[in-house]
Amino acid sequence: MSAQEIMGLNNLEMGQLREQLRLKGLPLTNSTLEVRVIPDIQPDSPAPSQRKLQLDSTDLQNVFGIYGQLNGIHVEQDSCVAYITFQDVINAFIAKMQLDKMPLSRDKASLQVNFKQEIPAAPKKEEEVKTQIKHTFA
Repeated sequence: MSAQEIMGLNNLEMGQLREQLRLKGLPLTNSTLEVRVIPDIQPDSPAPSQRKLQLDSTDLQNVFGIYGQLNGIHVEQDSCVAYITFQDVINAFIAKMQLDKMPLSRDKASLQVNFKQEIPAAPKKEEEVKTQIKHTFA
């Protein structure tokens, strides 16, 4: 099933969605989601530090792969954090919308799914910019 079928959007609406995601600063290709397992805090459940909540790359491939072509999955060692890179931003967006806050009943936890925010590069000094412009047009 394609992203278009899952969302029930026509071609015009898909184009508009893509443009909205671009305007939000998301890359149109190689869009990465950050996935975390968030333990439910309940009086009768063990403290989060006593429970082993981990993500498995095979499980992530099976769940997130439904939404579109994946370019990569990276699971942090001994952590409940993973990074999933989709070929297309729309597929990543749909996966986020469908899977964010999804309960994981066997672990008494839920998924938290967000777009990974890239750390912006430090602004260049004025002199560096002038030098770069000079070399570009020389």
